[in-house]
Amino acid sequence: MGNSIADRSHGIAYMKNNLFDLSIFIANLGFSNNAIGFLIHDGSYAKNNEYVKQRIIDEVNRKLKEISIGQYIITINKNELTSETIKKYTEEDLITIKLDRSVDENRLFGFEF
Repeated sequence: MGNSIADRSHGIAYMKNNLFDLSIFIANLGFSNNAIGFLIHDGSYAKNNEYVKQRIIDEVNRKLKEISIGQYIITINKNELTSETIKKYTEEDLITIKLDRSVDENRLFGFEF
């Protein structure tokens, strides 16, 4: 296991880490009142297929709604999802903040550093 060329790619490794984290996170939410109620993945979706990302995000969202607890926070670039998916997530109010580099006001802290 882990010896194929595909398994050595960064995208596969990132996805395995994400799925492992998500499995533990969601399982703990269902079994413990003391579980941490959120999971953050910062940039770890960058190398994966846009359709796979959407399916994972949709499934996590479905599960968190089902158990009525937990928050999954990710950073993702707009070119990592289809425009249809971005529109859908915007309409469902799943996108909290949109940033871009066109002007400083659109940056996280309002300036370039």
